[in-house]
Amino acid sequence: MGQGALLLACYSAGLMVPFAAAGMMTGWTTWLLRRYGNCLTFANQAAGVLLIALGIALFTGLLPTISSRFALGS
Repeated sequence: MGQGALLLACYSAGLMVPFAAAGMMTGWTTWLLRRYGNCLTFANQAAGVLLIALGIALFTGLLPTISSRFALGS
């Protein structure tokens, strides 16, 4: 029972770290978004186009061909 509680505590601490880090950097993130917000619109649109292209490749069966061209170690 004690080992299970320890594992649960470690798991909970691992989940807490990213949220605590995000909470500590809200001021910096707000400044960053205000300064580079116009670039974020372009990045959002580019990611949307990439996601649509990936969906088309998956639907048409071209995804394995594309992934084999970018395979590491070959």
